[in-house]
Amino acid sequence: MKKKERYFGDPNTFAIRYIPGYTTKDKNNYYAYCHLVFNGQIIGDKTESCFLSSWLSSFERLRDQVKNNFDSIKNAAFENRSDREIFELIYKANQLPERYWKRYEHLPVLDNKVWANCSISIDETTDAFLIAWAEAVGNVKFLWKGLRQPCPPGRIGKFFSIAVSREFVIEIMENCLRTIRLEMKDYPVQEAKPNKSQTEFWDLINNEVKLLPEVDRRKISFEFCNLVKDDLDDLGLEALQLVEGLAMAEVPIRLQESYQKKLRKKLPPNKTLPYSVLLWALEISSASYPSWYAAGIAGSNVVDLRNGSYKQLIALVKKIIRKR
Repeated sequence: MKKKERYFGDPNTFAIRYIPGYTTKDKNNYYAYCHLVFNGQIIGDKTESCFLSSWLSSFERLRDQVKNNFDSIKNAAFENRSDREIFELIYKANQLPERYWKRYEHLPVLDNKVWANCSISIDETTDAFLIAWAEAVGNVKFLWKGLRQPCPPGRIGKFFSIAVSREFVIEIMENCLRTIRLEMKDYPVQEAKPNKSQTEFWDLINNEVKLLPEVDRRKISFEFCNLVKDDLDDLGLEALQLVEGLAMAEVPIRLQESYQKKLRKKLPPNKTLPYSVLLWALEISSASYPSWYAAGIAGSNVVDLRNGSYKQLIALVKKIIRKR
């Protein structure tokens, strides 16, 4: 029987869309459909389920912040600013200088903590949007902009905002968390559904990218690296130029090895960071790690970092294949 969707809150202002899901046989993993809704807009692909423990952890952190640390989303620099300026102030606090938007160059650069406190990221359901929140005369002001699909094409690049009562936001978040925590205990057991986009991505890598010339494989890696460009420091940007060189012509192996060593020195063990994407893109093709496979791993790292989705990677790969 198809389960009905429910909304906690008011979909016309702020709500959470919820459809109960399932658990795996060992009852260690739970899945459901949970999406933020702002001003009538569902954030994300409503057909995409979430890994519930991860979603709940992120959502509880946001609930705790708005309930117990509301001043963390308040800043004097937001006063007498338009909603769009507030949004840019938040994201400018996490950008490299060369990425500043000239239209807002008059805005100050705030401490990175402003971005950490005011940006909202839950899981894959939100990674196609830039979302933030800020205090507004005691209310919560949600600010968001479509970044890529599955955001509807007509809203990509468009900015939106809405102010909602803080008490209402807390009430809705707590009601949502309480209900899901209670209901997930009775989720039916079934096998985890494979991620269709992930499967399609690896089919593309194994069946088509594998057959491409070396230069085209490197072009794909370079496009994947561009998705983490905004998060790179000077060393990362230098390495990105080298990846671009691999996509255009031969680069001495010695130079590849040199930058791999530099990146590994700054990469903490067992962590996926933007450097991870660069390292796989710079991988020297071998029988163990051919460049087509390294490109696939680089793409998977992009998804792990939430800098892109498998659907976006698939579109990039198909675009390069069509241009050949």
